[in-house]
Amino acid sequence: MRKHLINLFLLFLVGAAAALVWVETRDAPPEPLIATPTSDIQRTGFMREDGLRVMLERRSDGWWLNEPVVAPVDPAEANRLLGVAEAGIGERFPLSAVDAAELGLAEPKYRLRFDDAEIIVGGLNPVTRQRYLQREDTVLQVKDPAGLPPPSTHAQLVHKALLAGTESPLIAVRMGERTLRREDGQWRAHHPDQEIATETAAAAGEAWASLRAMWTRAIDQGEAADEQAVELELGDGSRIALVAERGQQLLLRRPDYAVQYHVARNKVPLLLDFDDSAAEPGSDDEAQASEPVMSPTK
Repeated sequence: MRKHLINLFLLFLVGAAAALVWVETRDAPPEPLIATPTSDIQRTGFMREDGLRVMLERRSDGWWLNEPVVAPVDPAEANRLLGVAEAGIGERFPLSAVDAAELGLAEPKYRLRFDDAEIIVGGLNPVTRQRYLQREDTVLQVKDPAGLPPPSTHAQLVHKALLAGTESPLIAVRMGERTLRREDGQWRAHHPDQEIATETAAAAGEAWASLRAMWTRAIDQGEAADEQAVELELGDGSRIALVAERGQQLLLRRPDYAVQYHVARNKVPLLLDFDDSAAEPGSDDEAQASEPVMSPTK
C-alpha cells in the first residue's frame, strides 16, 4: 500500500513538472525578428527593388534620414519602422525547403535593414495573415507588422514639424510683397493691401514657427494653378525655400527634402494672408481631412 502511494506521489510530481513546463512554454514570448534591442539599433531603412535606398541613422537629437536626402525623421515613423524588428517569429523553415518565388522572396519588392542585419520582405500568407521574411538562409513567418513601409519613397518618414532639426529660431517669412519679421522680440507684418495688427502678426509668426503638417508625401510634379514662393529665414542667416499651393489642403513643397507637407486648409488665411478672422477656435479641419491611402505590400 505504501509503495502504491509513493508511486502515485511520483506520478503527481512528474505530471506537475510537465504542466509547469507546458505553461512556461505557452506563455513564453516568441523570439523577436532582431535580437538587438531597438534602443541599441543605430541604423535602419529599406532598399526598394528599383535600387532606391531609404536609410536612417540615430543621432544625439533623434533619427535622421541620410539617403536619399538628409532630413529629420518623425519619431512616430521611426518607432513604427523599429517595431518591425520586435515582431515575434512564428514558424521558420530552411530556405532550401521552400519555393522562394511562391513566397514572394525570389524577387522581393524591398529589403529591410537593421544595422548589419538584412531582412528580405516576401508575400503574405492568405490563410494565417502572416508575412514571409527571409533572414540569411532561413524563412520566417511573423504576424504582418504594422510598421512595414510601403514600397514608396522616403517622404512619409520626414518629420511633420516644418522646422524640425533647425537650431536657430525663425526670424522672417517672405512671400512676394508680404513679409513677416521678428524684431526686438516682436513679430511685425507688411501687406501691400492692408494694415496688419500686431496681434495678427504675432499669431502668424508663431503659426509659421510651430507649423506641423498632418502628413508628408513625395512632391507632386503636376502643375498647380495657384502657387507662390515662400522663403523662411532663420536666426543664423540660413534660408529655407518653399512653394505653397492652396487646395483641399495647403501644400508646402520643400525641394531640398524632396517632400511636400500637407497642412490643414483652415490655416491658409493666417499663414499666407495674415488674416486670423477666418479660422474659428477648434475648427482645425485636420479631423475632416483624409490621408491618401497607401497601397500595402502584397
